[in-house]
Formats: sequence, structure tokens, C-alpha cells
Amino acid sequence: MIAKRHGIPIYGSEDTIRCLLDTGRLTGEEEIHIIRRETHLDSFLVTAVPTSHDSPGSVCYRVDTPDGKAVGICTDLGYVSPAILELMSGCDHLLLESNYDEEMLKNGPYPYYLKKRIASRTGHLSNSQCAETIGRLIALGTRSFSLGHLSEHNNLPDLAYDTSCGYLSLLGLTPGRDYRLDVLGKVNDGKAVNL
Repeated sequence: MIAKRHGIPIYGSEDTIRCLLDTGRLTGEEEIHIIRRETHLDSFLVTAVPTSHDSPGSVCYRVDTPDGKAVGICTDLGYVSPAILELMSGCDHLLLESNYDEEMLKNGPYPYYLKKRIASRTGHLSNSQCAETIGRLIALGTRSFSLGHLSEHNNLPDLAYDTSCGYLSLLGLTPGRDYRLDVLGKVNDGKAVNL
């Protein structure tokens, strides 16, 4: 809707764009660009790696800037493949999915089939899986993280943050010294919640 309203070009994987066109969410009149494995956009290099998520064309992105910086965006993971781990190594900042807390999902309102899907390898990363991934990435040179894509019903910002920091402290890592971590705000009742 934002792209249509403001004439913003749309970028995405080929399968995602095809799905949006097939479902009528895009008309084909928009300015559409397909992101392939490596795509140059002006002076930026965008690299996409597929995720295991069960939606068409789900990918993680790494954007390398002309001044040698790199940022990554990784949501809808299910699990972190070696290719994703390699892609996100050495990023200056990474947005990483911390979708659900295992206990909240287990005891939450979702039907069993949905709980099973979310917790599967084609679903989402739990807070614990996210924390372990951050630990691995810190060892590979990525030191700044934002936790995102938190479930509205199966997670809390403080819980996601505390899970990662708790796990990282077991590795002897200290926030502010060894890494930077924040949680992107959730939206409740139409108002952004910032931490």
C-alpha cells in the first residue's frame, strides 16, 4: 500500500513478486525489481539467500554499501542455514528474528497445528535459537543486533532481550563491550512501543 500510494519501487525475490502478482496484491503497473543472488542497486550490492520458511521466495538480505559497511535482515527463518550464517558474518548491523518464546507458544492461544508450524524448520526462530545464532555471529565478527519480528501473542520485547543477553553472558560476553543489542518496538493497539 505504501509503495502504491507513494510510487516507491518494489524489490523482492522472483517467487515473492510472482505470488504478489498472482494474488492481486501487485497489479504489474508498479516499478518492480527482482533481487537475485547478487544484485547491484546503484552503488549498493544486495545479496539474497533463501530461508526455509514456508512462504514463496522467503530470503534474507545483506546490503553492502559503497563505504564498506554491511547490514543484514533475517526474518522468517525456521533455522539458520550455513549459507545464512556465512552471509551475515561480519555485518556492521543485523536485524534478526526473535519470533517466539517457547513456553508462551506452548501455552498460548494458537491451535496445535499452528504451534507446530511456527516451531518447525519452516517456521520461525525462537528466542533461544536467536540467542544461539547471535553467539555464533559474534564469533564471526558481527557485533551489533536488533531483535525483530516478535510475535504479538507469543513473545515480549523484554523476554526476547533477556533471553539473548542471558545466553551471551554464559559465553562470557558483555553488552556494550562485546556486542550491541536492542529490540525493535512492537505495535500494540496502533501505537508503537519503544524500548
